[in-house]
Amino acid sequence: MLSVMRASDCAKYVVVVLWAAVMVSNVAAQISKQNSKNEEQRVDTLLGKLTLEEKLQVLGGDRSFYIHALPSIGMPAIKMSDGPYGVRTFGSATAYAAGVSLAAAWDPQMAQAAGRSLARDAKARGVGILLAPGVNIYRSPLNGRNFEYFGEDPYLTSRIAVGFIQGLQSEGVVATVKHFAANNSEYDRHNLNAIVDERTLREIYLPAFEASVREAKVGAVMDSYNLLNGERLTQSDRMNNQLLKQDWKFDGIVMSDWGATASTLPSAKGGLDLEMPNGHYMNPDSLRAELAKGTLSMETIDDKVRRILRIAVRFGFMGKQQWDPGLSEFDSGGDEVSYQAALASITLLKNDGDVLPLSPANLKTVAVIGPDADPPAIGGGGSSLVTPQQYTSLMQALKQKLGNKVNILYSRGVIRPTDMFSQMHFDAMTKNIYETETCTGKPIRSAPATRIADYRTSIYSLANLPVAEDRRCEEWTGTYEAPVTGSYTVLAAAVLRDVYDVNVGEKTVLHQSKSED
Repeated sequence: MLSVMRASDCAKYVVVVLWAAVMVSNVAAQISKQNSKNEEQRVDTLLGKLTLEEKLQVLGGDRSFYIHALPSIGMPAIKMSDGPYGVRTFGSATAYAAGVSLAAAWDPQMAQAAGRSLARDAKARGVGILLAPGVNIYRSPLNGRNFEYFGEDPYLTSRIAVGFIQGLQSEGVVATVKHFAANNSEYDRHNLNAIVDERTLREIYLPAFEASVREAKVGAVMDSYNLLNGERLTQSDRMNNQLLKQDWKFDGIVMSDWGATASTLPSAKGGLDLEMPNGHYMNPDSLRAELAKGTLSMETIDDKVRRILRIAVRFGFMGKQQWDPGLSEFDSGGDEVSYQAALASITLLKNDGDVLPLSPANLKTVAVIGPDADPPAIGGGGSSLVTPQQYTSLMQALKQKLGNKVNILYSRGVIRPTDMFSQMHFDAMTKNIYETETCTGKPIRSAPATRIADYRTSIYSLANLPVAEDRRCEEWTGTYEAPVTGSYTVLAAAVLRDVYDVNVGEKTVLHQSKSED
């Protein structure tokens, strides 16, 4: 049956459809406005029940990765975890495509799927806030955390960030966009001053943060370690209060990166709401003293507490833990999402002679060269490194795929830093601990070294020594017997307040006298 409609009838229908669309839009806006009003009323009620001590206590972190509980109003401790490509802080987890790979897929929907899957992993571990995504822009190939971020293009970075945040927060886990802002170097990051003109800042460094706030409604923003144009970010009124909270209407939590806070009053007045990992500066005693002097207002304190309560209410944390008993830590669902994201990140640029894909039937020998073929490099180091629950290396995959029909040859190709002190040489090393900063006098403890390759001193392991952790020197001595004649590379690094010397015989061959803190 053929229907014929006159032009005048079409106009009527168009008007009706448009009117209906406007009506639906208005209803949605009214519901959103009412929900926001109800949320604020509840936050006001909760805030009014808190004592001054409780308000001040919650502004400093607890146990490294928690926001303090407020039992009097039913708010549990809110648990956080490092990201951004896995819920890594509390044991093994699925390792997802790193930021650089996720962005290489050019697919916000893929980023959203990764966010949703990460949220399920987080809830299976009782994590309510994930410290992700990282949206700093590639400006130098020497930045040690480039792999965590989404590339050098502000628009692509913003699209991937919005998708990731929407996916994560749709499942009830708070996203934390970081590191705000112009954080483009890990070396000496506590002291580095990024000098950026206003146009470059607005067009290159800030678009992804702005999109995360305005479009994705991100729940938290993390201030970075560095200074921006001479001003420390954790105490920047211009960046935190004027730009982020006033101009962009951000109503969530501004937290510090771990150990990035350097003051009490400037940070409190500069827009920092939560000091992590603990309240070294923003603690009840320090804040109460500023209130008593009149240099800090109760209105400022209440705004910070209100932001923490708002997120707790908005994400349903009040009166219950973030752990979802219906989700398993060993759920393999994230593996498929991770796999698909990794596949989508790969682009074949050249395939002369149609070499790829390889045909097992035509292969006799395959040579694999490179240190990451086995064991695999799951990701970069630092706070994003995930310990996967299971993995398959390139060598394992080839052996599984090709079986015994193909001869597989392997060479690492390069010497690893760990080769310098491999397991066979550990017994020759001795560790001496001194109570001086120069390793002079008599050691207070000496013992055979059990590990030196990739060794990291832990201040907690030294807590039982009769010396403050910032007044010690560790000396490692021993003999290394080179397996072959040639040139060898010795790698050493010290972070924060530490410095080091490397001596061969009586000669100092490496020396770092300046701390990076």
